[in-house]
Amino acid sequence: MTLASAWWDYLQTVRWFGGKGRDGRVSKLERLPAYTAPGVVPAVESFVATIDYTDGEREFYHLLAATYPEADAPVPPIRVACGHATIEAAADPRAIQVLVEALYGSTRAMRWQDAPGKPGAASVMRGEQSNTNVTVGADAILKIFRKIEPGPNLDAEVLAALDDTGCAVPALFGRLVAEWPTGHATDLGMVIERLTGVRDGWEFATEACAADQDFSAEAHALGAC
Repeated sequence: MTLASAWWDYLQTVRWFGGKGRDGRVSKLERLPAYTAPGVVPAVESFVATIDYTDGEREFYHLLAATYPEADAPVPPIRVACGHATIEAAADPRAIQVLVEALYGSTRAMRWQDAPGKPGAASVMRGEQSNTNVTVGADAILKIFRKIEPGPNLDAEVLAALDDTGCAVPALFGRLVAEWPTGHATDLGMVIERLTGVRDGWEFATEACAADQDFSAEAHALGAC
């Protein structure tokens, strides 16, 4: 089985892949420069998968891979070849910690607003639907974008635009950027401020409606900077 075919099979099992149940394939798999230095185990790197469906639609997904010696793979591998096992990095706490430490020491893959300090412990947040979120210590979240398009990510652009306006939004600490396709800078993720004591606005609103409470002031505050 090719690596592209193995990733296609794996994609059918993850929540953030929107093409489950559709006829398609990984028609192209592009490896990006590794985040980790040579000799580091696990090696962690990104791939961009071009997904072509039989109805003619095309999508792009960001895959995050970790490579171990076959005997040391901590989770069932996506593929084994030449004595090495490829796994989903987000499924392995060690790989995620290695990734975060590599990114916090990088000015090649990361475009930092300010020089970051030493990262805290990294942990993948469960229950994500469309991206992979990783808490970094108590103060930051690494958001790994999964479905991508060439160029800047809209969420990152909005946070960057609001960063110095005084709006009550998470601060944008840095952006994970790759040259993909050739000659274009594309966002693969971002590191943002981890806010505490916040509530989901929609849940807040529906609870007020259910209790027959006036929500007009809160609604105004939710949309105000």
